[in-house]
Amino acid sequence: MSENRSVVSGIGTMAALTISSKLVRLFILMVTARFLTPEDFGVVAAFTMVFGFAYLVADMGILRTVIQRPLISERHIGSALGLSVGLCTLVSITLIFLGTSIADILTIEEIGLPLKVSSLMFLLLGVSNICSALLQRGGKILFIGKVQAFGTITGNVFVTVPLLYSDIGYWAIIVGLWVSELISILFILQKGWGNLRYKIYKKELVEISKYASAFFFNNTLGLLSQQLDIAIVSRFLGSATLGNYSRAMQLVEFPNQIYFLVVDRVVFPVMAAMKSEKDKLVFFFLQSLSLLSLALTLGSIILIVGAHQIVLIMMGSQWGVVGDLLQILASCIVFRGLASFMDSFLAAYDLVKILTGKQVFSLCILLILVWLGLDYGVVGVAYAIVVASIFRFLLTLILIVIKTRIMGFQLISAFTPSIYSSIIIITIYLLTSLIYPVLAGLSGGLIAVMIFLIFNIIKPLEIFVTIQGVDFIKRKKSIFVFF
Repeated sequence: MSENRSVVSGIGTMAALTISSKLVRLFILMVTARFLTPEDFGVVAAFTMVFGFAYLVADMGILRTVIQRPLISERHIGSALGLSVGLCTLVSITLIFLGTSIADILTIEEIGLPLKVSSLMFLLLGVSNICSALLQRGGKILFIGKVQAFGTITGNVFVTVPLLYSDIGYWAIIVGLWVSELISILFILQKGWGNLRYKIYKKELVEISKYASAFFFNNTLGLLSQQLDIAIVSRFLGSATLGNYSRAMQLVEFPNQIYFLVVDRVVFPVMAAMKSEKDKLVFFFLQSLSLLSLALTLGSIILIVGAHQIVLIMMGSQWGVVGDLLQILASCIVFRGLASFMDSFLAAYDLVKILTGKQVFSLCILLILVWLGLDYGVVGVAYAIVVASIFRFLLTLILIVIKTRIMGFQLISAFTPSIYSSIIIITIYLLTSLIYPVLAGLSGGLIAVMIFLIFNIIKPLEIFVTIQGVDFIKRKKSIFVFF
């Protein structure tokens, strides 16, 4: 019983930290939208995209390798540290000399200088990444979460907001990001420095490199899927359009980011522990899928019907284009979130190679659709993203039916509650809007969802953990040592 409480407590703490950080970012969006222009946000979006790719290359899958490799010795740690420092130094040098060229390719010259300054950060990341990996391997994931949350709050609230009043534009956000990252790095270095080893061994270096390459490939595919549209919009539609588009995507990704950082960290290890008992794995997956689809559907409906009011409240009347884009992109919440969850199931089912092939194919489809959508401007790109999300979702469903023990009717049954709920909520919304036109939009959507919830009791905790999952955690508690 105490173990159960420990797991739930750990889940609750991680959820609270994650949601707090994301809420702070939403708050900053509300504040910065009153001071900055779409062009400023476009610069920030392009900068964060390039920084993300640079971080991916600098990490090269080493962090996850150190965390997840079954056996790791002091020789492995020393070799991983040497590889990490070497890659980060290479990335730092690249950003110094090619920062301006990268800015020219994206047609946003303003990011050249921020990229060069950011290069200094990578010299510290080479060491802090290994410290972070060893801390997580040693059960200190909550410490990492607290440090990251503290950095996010400090950098955004106490740096970005005051700098907005100094009229330095997009630099206010970028400096805040630097401070957030630097705080996390310094705390992690202080906590994990004593765990490091400093000697490199050729054999262990090769082992680490081979193990990390698989993570790097999959991480690259994931980042490309998330950022490809940002790069294309930046290159062909300009910084102002990118600013509007990236703000809409930020609001859309908010629920899915919470899912990824909380649900996936909890549910995937549970499903991985069940891989030898397929029947229980399937039951756990279908139960979680049903509840998650319902939660994401509710969020998507609220965004669709209330897009313009949400943008008006959060960002102001000058951001009407963001409301138009948000209304189109809101359906991605359901399809992206469920596809990501089903990907975790396929990985737990030992279908990693098939999953990788699906990701490559989906990425190609995304590229084609976004390229075609460019002819219709940013609205065309938004519709392309929706179609690509639906395609990835359907493709994942097909693979599950073909490659696992799950039948098509079981998947349909899992989605029935969310479909049933959608019909009821939309019906309530239309009726209330017709009778009381003032309730059209966000207020009507919220009322419709609340009426539905009053008459349909939902057990939210089951979205994250079922009884079966907790039982597995008890029996295989080593996978959850960080709680």
